[in-house]
Amino acid sequence: MPPRPRRRRSASRNERMAQRVDELVWRHERQAEACRRAGDVIGERRAREEARDARRSAQILRAGPGGVADVMAA
Repeated sequence: MPPRPRRRRSASRNERMAQRVDELVWRHERQAEACRRAGDVIGERRAREEARDARRSAQILRAGPGGVADVMAA
């Protein structure tokens, strides 16, 4: 009997949420660039802060419950 093909392990719930948050990071970075080109300094700053916060949220999601303290300490 041939070996059974391995099933691809699906991403965990946290990983799926982190991927969604990564999409938000991408959107905020594009928005920041659009604001910079338009000369909107305040809008650019807000979008960059939102991208930074989303990036940090994705790190926390990927770290899981046991690694949050390490992410927060960094």
